Amino acid sequence: ITFEELMQEAGEIKDEKQLQYYMLVILSLLEIKADSHESKGESFEKLYRNLIATGHLTTLAEKAGQLHDAESVEKLLILRMKEEVILRNKR
Repeated sequence: ITFEELMQEAGEIKDEKQLQYYMLVILSLLEIKADSHESKGESFEKLYRNLIATGHLTTLAEKAGQLHDAESVEKLLILRMKEEVILRNKR
């Protein structure tokens, strides 16, 4: 399952407590991905396009009362995306 699919599912959740838990899991997984040095799964560039540039991540995080956490994760993902682009261009 992709992060985009997880976010789509989160967008369909009506229960506030369930959304809070779901977003906590998504944010935790994104943080783990940002901290990982393995290049498996979705690229950081794709995550940026699908979650950050669209505003989906912060919109849902705000509904769940986790905007501050989402903004911190976004900063990590943006740094990793920049690193990914630089390394790709060096090759």
